[in-house]
Amino acid sequence: MNKIKVSENFTLDEFIDPVTYNKFGANAQRYIDGRMIAATQFLRAKTGLSITVNNWASGGPYQESGLRNFETSTGAKYSAHKFGRAVDLKIGDLTSFEMWDIVKSYETELISLGIKRVEDPEYTKGNNRGWLHMDNLYNGGLNEIILIKP
Repeated sequence: MNKIKVSENFTLDEFIDPVTYNKFGANAQRYIDGRMIAATQFLRAKTGLSITVNNWASGGPYQESGLRNFETSTGAKYSAHKFGRAVDLKIGDLTSFEMWDIVKSYETELISLGIKRVEDPEYTKGNNRGWLHMDNLYNGGLNEIILIKP
């Protein structure tokens, strides 16, 4: 697979599900909101920690943590993921609560990059390692990142 760089530390396959990526190749980039890439890159640069969105292209288990194909049964029928407006991040070995703390510490910058909502860490704990869902869907016009329940 030809890796298509979309930021300093990320390639396109990390943001796109394999069905869409295999169908559209480099053109799949039009289906992911660039603000999701920019916010993910921002967090990578600020924390210095590895961040995983999707890792299917390198044999990993994550296929739908960025853009999700409309045919998938994963998530809600009209999930922000299906419109390329959400990512589920796994940051280093951090818990969901630790990731939320990072988001809060960079809230102003992330808002300027378009982030509006994060899933409540109570719901994204996973088994040992959590994830952080962030999206840019409307938050009532608030100038803060709000916590949502899935």
